[in-house]
Amino acid sequence: FPSFSPDNKKIVYREYLPEFGLRLLDLESNETTILTTERDNLPFFSPSGEWVLFTRNMTDLSRNEFSNYEVCIIRPNGTDLTVLTTSFANDAHAVWTADGRIMWSTGMWGFQAEAATYDDTFQPYGQIMVMDVDGSNKTVLTDSLWEDSMPRYVPNGFLEQ
Repeated sequence: FPSFSPDNKKIVYREYLPEFGLRLLDLESNETTILTTERDNLPFFSPSGEWVLFTRNMTDLSRNEFSNYEVCIIRPNGTDLTVLTTSFANDAHAVWTADGRIMWSTGMWGFQAEAATYDDTFQPYGQIMVMDVDGSNKTVLTDSLWEDSMPRYVPNGFLEQ
């Protein structure tokens, strides 16, 4: 799952087996930097290039826990790792908006109303939310009976005919 930096000089991607984590490849020097060593996934550079957004599997396998994913950011130099979500449900599939906010899918409200009886979905009632880069101003954007997941930001200019 690679993502190019805004200047197209670097690529961030995940490593999965035998090692885990995020790697940053400098396309000019051909050098790879290890950013993280956890079970991280879906990295995306911010529009400014200041941050890398990703999803981290926070499951403690030694405690036989259910999977739990959280939305995180880290600087491309490997500093300032910040976990932005902390719900007991999965928070994942995060993407940047053009103005530097973050959209993601959460199951923090679990199954609501009769949503669980409508189909054979294996995931709870998902909603798409948006927040500022520091994790503040978390706002729900969707509220439907189906799982709303994997948001994708498309500026209005691409939608006009």
